[in-house]
Amino acid sequence: MSQTCLTLALVSMLMSCPKHGVTLALIMWLIHVPELFYTST
Repeated sequence: MSQTCLTLALVSMLMSCPKHGVTLALIMWLIHVPELFYTST
């Protein structure tokens, strides 16, 4: 579920502002990666 919300957020950011969207996307992705690992384990 968090992955879907994250994907939608990334898409909206990339569409609104490509340059800053990529940076924010990477930051948000790095923040959510540990959560996904902790949830799976």
